[in-house]
Amino acid sequence: MDALGPALAPPAHGFESSKMPGFQDSLNYVPSPISVEELRRAAGDTLVVETHSTPVTGHSIVPTQDVVNPGRPQDKSSAQYREHVYQRERPLPPLLTDERADVDGSDHELEPHNVFVSREADEALLRMHASAQKKPLKCSPLSAPDRTAERDRTSSLPPYSALSDASWARSHTSRETQRARNLLQNLVRHRGTGCESHSVNAAPASVVDEMQTGLLPVAMLKFHMERDEHDSPRMPVLLQYLRLRITDTFFSQATGHRLYRIELEYGGGLMRWVIYRDFRDFLALHAYIRTQMVTGSLAVRRRDGSLVDAPSLPSRMFSAFLPRQRAFGPEAAGAERTQRDELTSYLVKVIECVMFRPQSNRVCRFFELSALALQMAGMPGLLGKQGEVLVSRTGRHTLLRQKRRKPMWIMVRESYIVVCKDIQSLQVYDVFLMDQEFEVQQHRHLHRNVVEYAPPRDEENVIVPPSSTVHSYLKRHSFVVHNAERRLKLHARSERLMEQFLLSLRWAAAHNPYGQPNRFGSFAPIRRRVSAQWLVDGRDYFWNVATALDNARERIYIHDWWLSPELYLRRPGQPEWRLDYILQRKAAAGVRVFVILYNEVSNQFTPTDSGYAKARLTGLHPNIYVQRSPSHLKTGTFYWAHHEKMCVVDEMVGFMGGFDLCFGRWDTPSHTLTDDATGAAAPGFLGPVRDGAEAHVWPGQDYANERVAEWTNLTRPEADLLPRDRTPRMPWHDVGVQILGAPARDLCRHFVQRWNMLLRIRHHSRRMPFLLPPPDLPPAELARLGVLGTCEVQICRSAGPWSLNTPKRVEHSVQNAYLKVIERSERFVYFENQFFCTSTVLENVEVENSIGLALVERIIRAHREGTPWRSIIVIPLIPGFPAAIDGAESGGVRIIMSFQALSIARGPNSVFGRLERAQINPHDYIGFYALRNWGTLESNRLVTEQVYLHDKIMIADDRVAIIGSANINDRSQRGDRDSELACVIRDEDHLASRMGGKPFEVGRFPHTLRLRLMREHLGVDVDGMELEALGQTLPRQEPPPLAAEPTIGPWAMPMGRPNVTSDALVDPLEAYVLWKSAADYNTNVYRRVFQCIPDDQIMTWPTYKTAMAHAERLASGVVSPEELEPMTALLRTCCGPLVHYAVNFLEREANASNFMFPMDYINPLAVFD
Repeated sequence: MDALGPALAPPAHGFESSKMPGFQDSLNYVPSPISVEELRRAAGDTLVVETHSTPVTGHSIVPTQDVVNPGRPQDKSSAQYREHVYQRERPLPPLLTDERADVDGSDHELEPHNVFVSREADEALLRMHASAQKKPLKCSPLSAPDRTAERDRTSSLPPYSALSDASWARSHTSRETQRARNLLQNLVRHRGTGCESHSVNAAPASVVDEMQTGLLPVAMLKFHMERDEHDSPRMPVLLQYLRLRITDTFFSQATGHRLYRIELEYGGGLMRWVIYRDFRDFLALHAYIRTQMVTGSLAVRRRDGSLVDAPSLPSRMFSAFLPRQRAFGPEAAGAERTQRDELTSYLVKVIECVMFRPQSNRVCRFFELSALALQMAGMPGLLGKQGEVLVSRTGRHTLLRQKRRKPMWIMVRESYIVVCKDIQSLQVYDVFLMDQEFEVQQHRHLHRNVVEYAPPRDEENVIVPPSSTVHSYLKRHSFVVHNAERRLKLHARSERLMEQFLLSLRWAAAHNPYGQPNRFGSFAPIRRRVSAQWLVDGRDYFWNVATALDNARERIYIHDWWLSPELYLRRPGQPEWRLDYILQRKAAAGVRVFVILYNEVSNQFTPTDSGYAKARLTGLHPNIYVQRSPSHLKTGTFYWAHHEKMCVVDEMVGFMGGFDLCFGRWDTPSHTLTDDATGAAAPGFLGPVRDGAEAHVWPGQDYANERVAEWTNLTRPEADLLPRDRTPRMPWHDVGVQILGAPARDLCRHFVQRWNMLLRIRHHSRRMPFLLPPPDLPPAELARLGVLGTCEVQICRSAGPWSLNTPKRVEHSVQNAYLKVIERSERFVYFENQFFCTSTVLENVEVENSIGLALVERIIRAHREGTPWRSIIVIPLIPGFPAAIDGAESGGVRIIMSFQALSIARGPNSVFGRLERAQINPHDYIGFYALRNWGTLESNRLVTEQVYLHDKIMIADDRVAIIGSANINDRSQRGDRDSELACVIRDEDHLASRMGGKPFEVGRFPHTLRLRLMREHLGVDVDGMELEALGQTLPRQEPPPLAAEPTIGPWAMPMGRPNVTSDALVDPLEAYVLWKSAADYNTNVYRRVFQCIPDDQIMTWPTYKTAMAHAERLASGVVSPEELEPMTALLRTCCGPLVHYAVNFLEREANASNFMFPMDYINPLAVFD
């Protein structure tokens, strides 16, 4: 008998599935990770299981032969031969190599071990069994006292020994073939009648035999044709593979009734679960069976044609229905054990009676054996209470609203609730997530003049099992579940059903990692021992994404602000690595692809054309599902966007960061400006072809410059946006991260929440499935899969009422993480971000995020303590919007530049202004930088362009890194505007380093990421370093050495060029002098050659126009080769693309209120903060 604690620990019934990396939703058949060879090695022989009429500790419901001669099947004419013979084969091969928990009623819970077999494995087993010689086995009886021996066995199934009659086995197949023909004839003959044929006695010995002889397809057809009293089809369940055992009895002093704990197993370990039943439940089941027999709907005939009597409920059990005090002692324990054995035997007989009849639906409801539960048996996680309840107040989901007055089948899982149409249905009608706002409420409505009584809580030895805390005289059996998004009101048929649901839900909520308060207020918990890898620039990021997509086996989740189906993930571009062709290929292989795209307000403002992307993807294959975010016209939200970027493959490999899977994002560390290769045209490619691949690195509309022109007409991806011989592309710098295991499943949960929310509020012409969030995998399983690492990872997000439909909850855990990491930093903080708008005011529009204030407070504290501390912030020179800064249509550019100037150095609310009021020199602690590159087009056209920083990262002390999609502005940080994702990573693999000239312990992940970024920006050959680390011997190029004497002439090399080496950046505080010197030198070079815009020396509009005219002259190609040569020679001396950010650009015009045009103030300024 189980201990009282463990028996009450799980919900109404606990269940943990097999260890599998994948996660199966209700509408997809997922291949098993178990190979066919493993199944062949593990496949056992045909088993014939025997059941005895005497009470035993373990019951199988598959009685076969008599006990008189267990070594041989008895002749059918023998009087000792059983009236009902059901022989079976083990339903699945014995893959249970580890120990199996005993189910003898001991102090151990029934440990689950599920096996999910793929179609390929099934076919292999069929071929193997067809050619192998079958050796039927029998099981020896289990006696009630012999529990110690049974507990020592590695399997909960009884031991098997071989039968001795081989001739019977050889003739078995031919007899079964004839029986299959008879069954089909009887099915046609008795269709539509209430009386069934007695051919059920001739059931085959195994599932394999059933499939070989054709019985299983016939049975499936029969299941579909037959209807129960509610006109529902039969459950597609073979009850002969169900095993059960009543292991414990609880006594409720509140209600005076016994509660029985029933352990069940289906399919030889495919699924195991536990239910609790009151004797009144047994009585209701017995009344139903008797009623069906009396009315003739359930008629079981013997071979002589006489009807079999209905199973008899043990008479001594009726005393348990009456309230009484519980007895203690050995005699009482023995009596309870006898009662459990009698009830077990009764249930076995009931199953035998309804096994092949529509009335089995009622038995399946009793055992909570649903079709969806079997379909989800291969999933890890916990299975809670199941049952039929009436659902109301479910939101705007059309299907639920139409069926709200009809009971639905509810299943409680480890962190969510699944709603189905009925017990037979595999269609998921809704998924209700248990989050931090999850709450279960039950308002008691008692009848008049009824006083509730319950045992005193402080009394010792008081047992409070399930179904004992709700009075049996409740007037209404309803309860309400809440989460941050909505509420469900559920109505149960009885107080017992309601109480079991309440206990199951509360137990699941208490053990749900997503329902507990988490660090930074995030929805996701901290994940340890995670394998994480940073990916800098599009070449490396898209390469890993392509590898993961190409190896997908089950499903792919993609959530993007913009997606270009024609994007090449590897260059030079080949069709096999184009995104749409990869997804089409995987969808044809059975992988289901789910995509969420941001639905732009208008292509004139956000030219992403999500409508074209959706039509293109959904037209590739039916396994590709695409949803767009709600229309801005319907929601009334015109300014905010779904900005998160993520991709998860098979719920185990996740990608996130600043990368969209779209044009313009692929780039290399060299950040080239030109791409003018030539080749011949070929079908299936976007541009000219050379050597079977795209001649252009950036073909078609992938060659882009957002400072010159936005994308247009994305339905023609092969059309060039820009003239390649006159306009450079704008290089793109970005950072992403690849994470394995638990954090990837956190990303899946976010995706599932967004996907299901869209399903409930949108009306699609195409039916799309609800998705189920994946459960956690235990560390042992993650170790077996080889996905453990050394990082601590937590997923954070910005989400609120608009993006997640959570009217009373706004999550801004991304901002909380930024603020806390800055506050806890010791020596150094490094930023790269697309914007820096924080803690300032422009025209009474306040920027509320506090990242700027956190930096100021940390600098003031370091100044007072006298400790070294520094911050480096790298942002784009100009926001990535087209048109010149002085253009009438460039209001958005001027507004963002004004916000950033007011945040950095202009005005009393800026970082510099606050520090200067505290009498601190800002340049001693913080510096702002940007990136710029140059190139030569055809016809001697010398051009320059900024390297657009689109990454959103922060690294503190080389110990903590934040990587995500959140910009430093209110749109991304507040939570109630743009939706964002970010991950906080801390590596527990520590390295000995230096900080400020002193020994300092750092984490491998953030330290190597910071070195990679700073080396790339200073011109170090990072690709060569990586090749050397991999053992390849390609020569690595260091930056040009320092010249001894500056060149004489107008293009003389400025003084102070630093000597940059790859090892000079290990200590970021000591390397800051080198960093700043390189930025000074590069800025001076670009200023002399190009008179770049923006620049700190350009402070008025006339100076701006002079610089623009000089840049146009260089780009026009009128410069002579003699003049061009010394310019390019000087540019080659630059130390990478690092330059100073122009904090004083057009400062005089801004002080005179001339920087922003009058029409700029008409725009909603809050959109650009």
